[in-house]
Amino acid sequence: MPEKTAKDSKKIEGFGGLGAVKDKFPEGKAANPASSSPEGAQGVANGGGVSKLSRDKYDALLSKVTEGTHNPNPFDFVFFANNGPAVYERKDLDGAEDPISGYLEVELKALTPVHIAGTQVPVADQAGTQIAKSWFYRQGDVPCIPGSSIRGMLRSFIEALTNGWVSQAQEEYEKGGAPTRHFEFKPFGSFEAHQHACMSGRSYTVGQAIPALFKPLSSVDKIDIATYLFGYVENEQGVSGGKAISGKVMIEDADIAQNDLQGDCSKMLDTNGRSMMGGPEPRANWWHMRPKEVLKRSVRLRRNGSLTGRTIEVAQFMGEGFWGRKFYYHQIPERCIQWYQTNGNWPLLIYSYDIECLAAGKTASFKIYLDRVPEKLLTLLYVCLFLPGNMRHKLGYGKAFGYGSVELSLRTAMLRKEKDADWPSPLKDCKTAVQEVITAGWVEGNGSLINLPALKDLKMILHYNNPVDDIIFTYPPFDRNNFAKVVQYHEYNNGEVRVGAITPVDENAAIATAETLWGKKLPLHFMLYQARAKDFKSKIMTRRS
Repeated sequence: MPEKTAKDSKKIEGFGGLGAVKDKFPEGKAANPASSSPEGAQGVANGGGVSKLSRDKYDALLSKVTEGTHNPNPFDFVFFANNGPAVYERKDLDGAEDPISGYLEVELKALTPVHIAGTQVPVADQAGTQIAKSWFYRQGDVPCIPGSSIRGMLRSFIEALTNGWVSQAQEEYEKGGAPTRHFEFKPFGSFEAHQHACMSGRSYTVGQAIPALFKPLSSVDKIDIATYLFGYVENEQGVSGGKAISGKVMIEDADIAQNDLQGDCSKMLDTNGRSMMGGPEPRANWWHMRPKEVLKRSVRLRRNGSLTGRTIEVAQFMGEGFWGRKFYYHQIPERCIQWYQTNGNWPLLIYSYDIECLAAGKTASFKIYLDRVPEKLLTLLYVCLFLPGNMRHKLGYGKAFGYGSVELSLRTAMLRKEKDADWPSPLKDCKTAVQEVITAGWVEGNGSLINLPALKDLKMILHYNNPVDDIIFTYPPFDRNNFAKVVQYHEYNNGEVRVGAITPVDENAAIATAETLWGKKLPLHFMLYQARAKDFKSKIMTRRS
């Protein structure tokens, strides 16, 4: 095979910015174009009448809300696009140009302590409900960050940025015993719950939490970008017979030197009891889902822990469809932990335990292997790995408390163009060319790869300054006027006569209701709670520009 000239090599290595890809990359098609609607338009999800305003529209509705004194919630949402996910025919993703193979060597730097949970030792006298210490994950005796954890972090980001499928969703959230969850739901599809105690024998259907079009492999002959890159195995929880798509990107484990771990200087918080602090499992309410309606429900009262014959009518604020994909804000763990432990800030009994962490400032390296990746998608992968500007990834356990802020940087890029008719050529050092792509960042136009509203949401949530902003993000407490507060139906309807037990609401009505009940129950409507939080409008929302 003839030796390539310097000019040829430059062409191979000069991958260009995302804007350079625009004309070569076909527009991603919504999985169901016939049902698509413009961003911000009113739409109907699963026949439930749930409107789908964009975040910009919500910001406009909440523009007159003034900031309060409570901290913003530690997670937020990247909204789903109204017109379904962007999916493509594989031949369009393959493209006409020769694909690229090789490997990237990546350095991961801990900006805040990083904890990947391994063995967790329970407190001996607490029946397994309290943790004494959580050790860092190990393969044998070697501490490491599994490649699957890095892949999951990167995949979630790319799925959000490119308006892709939702590949990581629990199949079903079951109804819990009182006083936890009264209605169960499935992320994809609807669930009919027959509520004898709650609705006098009437059945109630909780709609889909994630639009069905966002379920992986929901399109027969098309796939999203993340699946093309990383592959997908249906029914990964040990159920055989599912569909499988091989990927083109493999990420190895990042081994960590024992000396770079800190064993007892980082603290994690949790509540006494069996529920994890912050309640990671969502409910079918206006906190995790878009407002749909208000349900009147009969509740039997308890006395000394036992049910009595007395009942009251309460208002259940039912949602349908998650607000979006969940990501966590960056913050300094020590400030967050100190806030929770300060008397009066968090009324519930909490405890702390030691966690073994990759210390802030320490690094680990790993390799990413590429198998015939199209140039246009490799360009996207670079920018998503090595985030430009003030964006950084979050990884591991304790993200809600500020742990897991990481920065990725390129050490080595050894790549080659693949030609089917030729023997493989030697790998070439392409670090300089790749670094140019990374530096270009989100260039003008962004090609047709990126969903711009999603990029704005990600810029807001994953914003990281050095030094870090002094904003503290904390969960709302469960008592007082927070999650545990029960709103009686007469408090909701203000004595008005309403026909039937279900009252549909739109965004304006839901916000008005949450504002009226603000003094009784603060975390009723997620978007209102965030908009009223300290520093949210003045510092956090400005990141979206």
